[in-house]
Amino acid sequence: MPLAAAVEAAAQNMVLIAAGNRLGFRHALTRELVLAALPAPVRSALCRSAAAVLEACPERDAISGRLDELWAHAGDPRRAAEAFRRAAHRARIAGATSTAESMLGSALASAPPELLGPLRRELLELLAGAWRIRQLSTLGVQALDDLAHDSDLTAAVRLLLAMAAVAAGTPTEAQPHLGAVTAAAGLSARRVAQLRIVQGAVVMAGASVDRLAVTGHLAGQAVALAKAGR
Repeated sequence: MPLAAAVEAAAQNMVLIAAGNRLGFRHALTRELVLAALPAPVRSALCRSAAAVLEACPERDAISGRLDELWAHAGDPRRAAEAFRRAAHRARIAGATSTAESMLGSALASAPPELLGPLRRELLELLAGAWRIRQLSTLGVQALDDLAHDSDLTAAVRLLLAMAAVAAGTPTEAQPHLGAVTAAAGLSARRVAQLRIVQGAVVMAGASVDRLAVTGHLAGQAVALAKAGR
């Protein structure tokens, strides 16, 4: 059956329904069943073609929330991970933390090795922003082994763990992380500025009588480093 006739028959039988100037499956389950029934090479080629068209559209995010899954079905893990990552970013901005966490989990599951480090850092930052300190601490420690090859990412994770220790009321547990970051070589000015900020938070959480002065000094260094890193 020609494609046009097949589409018309599907629309007449309410398998496809109009959505503006587009047609879509009436039920998500129907779409999944149709995709599953296709031979793997055909399914991959079809999803790749659809994903490429949507990827090139300036309004790709508004048109399809399934771009990530299309690239996954197409067998392109890098593009799938990047699409899941963008979906997570949109969800985070919208305040949908659980959705963002789910999208980042899907990105991690499909990402090639070189994307795993940045994705893990984004997940940890999401957990930090949601004050899920226990989960942040657990996943952060696990991530350190995987990020040993990247000193900057390792520093970012250690700083998040140090802040988690401060938030948990145990600032002394931040010291090993701060010591490791201080000893690391080749850090960017931005990362060193973050180090000064976390050091200030640890000082403020302590009982030193001059903690305000020390914190002010560290904050000044952080500002200068941030400006230098622009």
